[in-house]
Amino acid sequence: MRNKFKEVQCDKQSDIIVLVETWLYSEEKYFSIDGYSSVYSCRDTRGGGAAVYIKSNIKFRELKCSISQSFKWICLSIDNKFKLSVLYRPPSLPCN
Repeated sequence: MRNKFKEVQCDKQSDIIVLVETWLYSEEKYFSIDGYSSVYSCRDTRGGGAAVYIKSNIKFRELKCSISQSFKWICLSIDNKFKLSVLYRPPSLPCN
């Protein structure tokens, strides 16, 4: 994500931006986009992870997800109108 973040920052027309394979670590300082709030789910190892950027004028809240320790999830309620779930599954894990 570090090498592509300037491109992401240019997209000011989207209300919600979802990224996977962020490669951010849990203790790392996260990237911000002016005018957006953000939610992250990072791995403790190299690679993977997910991020969601939501325009600041959109109300949202984080929801608890039924999660497996193997997956990285972000679950949000957007404006109390719909739910958004983002899942990162490491390629080493089987699909079934």
